[in-house]
Amino acid sequence: RQKNTQYLLNDLICFKVSKVAFPTGQDVPNWYIPTPVTEFPYLLPPCTLTMYNFSDRKRVADPWQSTPFYTGPDGYKLQLVVNANGEDSGKGTHVSVYVYLMKGENDDILSWPFKCDITIRLLNWREDKRHVEKTVEHYNVPIESRTRVTQGEEAPDGWGYHRFISHSDLYYNITNNTEYISNDILCFLVSKVIVHS
Repeated sequence: RQKNTQYLLNDLICFKVSKVAFPTGQDVPNWYIPTPVTEFPYLLPPCTLTMYNFSDRKRVADPWQSTPFYTGPDGYKLQLVVNANGEDSGKGTHVSVYVYLMKGENDDILSWPFKCDITIRLLNWREDKRHVEKTVEHYNVPIESRTRVTQGEEAPDGWGYHRFISHSDLYYNITNNTEYISNDILCFLVSKVIVHS
């Protein structure tokens, strides 16, 4: 204790919150306001999924698997898988982004095969404009990738885009004021999920 300091006054102690930081795995652009935490113990759309160490993953072709999320409190369990160095027609030139169906807690009460359209957005770190947004529509997905997962934790194949964004488009573009990678981080937003009956 230093001289001339008093921490207790009139039976009160006052604390100042000087800094709030996102926990590891939750870095988002400055303009983005995170979705409030709910009582549901899993992520629900809209939700951000933050990918770290892009350069290392691109160099060694190590796919990144996101934190799982649900389409709703009684919905399907899904996961985003991103290959930084691309796959198939995007190999070596693009970032590939896929959605994988996972074994979930609600599978017994859900309709199969899975029929959902999922909109994925790669956020622009510069401003809340010109995000890269693509929708994975269920009718373009082979039925074997949409059936209930009974072996392992996830379906053997995902569905999405081999060429979600080119490597060259990730970096700062002064004309468009876009930058999709910052400090070797990509931030994805699962912005919308439409479940079809």
